[in-house]
Amino acid sequence: MLKQLLERRSLKLAGMVLGLMGVMVLLSIPQVMGNSGPVLRVRAYSDIQILDPANPLSSCEMDIFRGIYSKLVRFKPGSYELENDAAEWIKVSEDSKVIEFKLKEGIQFHKGYGEMTAEDVKFSYERVVDPEVHSAYAADWSALDHVEVTGRYSGKIILKNPFAPLFKTTLPWTVGNIISKKAYEEKGEKFATDPIGSGPYYFDEWTPKQKLVLTTFDDYFGEKPYFERIEIYPIEDEKSAEIAFDTGEVDFTEVSMEGVLRYKTDPKVNYRQLSGLAWYWIGMNVEKEPFTDVLVRKAIRYAIDVDQVIEGAYLDVPERSNAILARGLLGYWADAPVYKRDVEKAKLLLKAAGYPNGFETKMDILNKTEYKAVAEIIQSNLADIGVDMQINVHDSGTFWTLTFGETGKDIELIHDRYSGAPDPSWIVCWYLCEQVGQWNAMQWCNESFDELHYAALATMDDKEREQFYIEMQKLMDEEAVGIWYMHDVRAFVARKDIEMGLLPNGDLLYYAFKIKE
Repeated sequence: MLKQLLERRSLKLAGMVLGLMGVMVLLSIPQVMGNSGPVLRVRAYSDIQILDPANPLSSCEMDIFRGIYSKLVRFKPGSYELENDAAEWIKVSEDSKVIEFKLKEGIQFHKGYGEMTAEDVKFSYERVVDPEVHSAYAADWSALDHVEVTGRYSGKIILKNPFAPLFKTTLPWTVGNIISKKAYEEKGEKFATDPIGSGPYYFDEWTPKQKLVLTTFDDYFGEKPYFERIEIYPIEDEKSAEIAFDTGEVDFTEVSMEGVLRYKTDPKVNYRQLSGLAWYWIGMNVEKEPFTDVLVRKAIRYAIDVDQVIEGAYLDVPERSNAILARGLLGYWADAPVYKRDVEKAKLLLKAAGYPNGFETKMDILNKTEYKAVAEIIQSNLADIGVDMQINVHDSGTFWTLTFGETGKDIELIHDRYSGAPDPSWIVCWYLCEQVGQWNAMQWCNESFDELHYAALATMDDKEREQFYIEMQKLMDEEAVGIWYMHDVRAFVARKDIEMGLLPNGDLLYYAFKIKE
């Protein structure tokens, strides 16, 4: 089902070209008032494709989830501290394998789909691990045995074993969202672009590649958000987004590294800079010649000048990273090897692999100015060892489906950015064997890596978990499947009078945006 949906979505969206001119001209005034109240106009780096919590394709969709869905628990704005959301209370057993919950009574789903019950919680969680759903996020519920309904509003989450990320990246993150069972069974695949939640906003209207509108839900059980209407405009390129902000067409946007230097000291805007958890990397398809040979992959690693990439494409603003887990995250590998560019060593490795004169290859990238700069630097680096690299640029509708199914087998080199979450399991899980054909762009399968991952999930001792994740990163390094070169520096600008609603990694909380007092 997912594959068919992705294919249809990709075909529908791939032919549409996003341009700044496609964004409707709006009034540039301190506060835009709609029919029912204040309006916030924000830029997203990608249009939506799937608003089903079992299978989102980008963090932009996850940002919307936090507006339209409720969870048992959620993060407080600006922190990773938890607070009850749809749950009135939660109790955890001594062995950490049974989580009892009681819902707040009277929570209503959008558009007349009725009251939330424990049956909706059961349906939402169990469907993620249902093989017929083909959820790319099933690993987030890998310990789930079942959800037992004990009353209209109460139930028990029964786990097969203790699950360390449960309250870090399962319940308060993507797969913790609760959907309407009735709505999903009625809509089927259409639910992906006509979702029904119970959050502070409901999904109101959507013009693909132009605008998406969220409107406040009058029957929301929690505190009503300040902005009654959120208008989201997909603008893939940060510099185009900055033009939209400067001309008053949007009130809030993430900005480029060049924008950091421009806005950081601008007294006319509200500027925020955060260290994110997302990682930037170059992946190599280990099932595609010549990258099946680890010597070739190591040659590529030595040929690429990571420092030049960061300086040339990101103005040297982010720090260099040498492994997949960010500094400060459990499992951060402080002693990861630092591979400095060594052209002669790269040439010797290629010769040993049987490619003394190099070869032709291609790199797939998302259509963003900075990513193009990255690719061009790498293209020049590889030319020095005889590798002729073609750059294939894709819009978001195409790029975010490249790794799925048969198209993933054709990837050779790929430049990518994956969004992070505050537990290492959520970051390494995309490289499991089960993710081949989904998010595992390198088509890499290592049984030892998988075993370490599942051992870490079931270990409640953080010191033990930390060692598991370091060992996993060592395996990735030994097999040279990718080059993890930096983690996010996320910079945002808003109108001077707007208080931004953000998590510590820069993910958006639309309901927490408001006008400064």
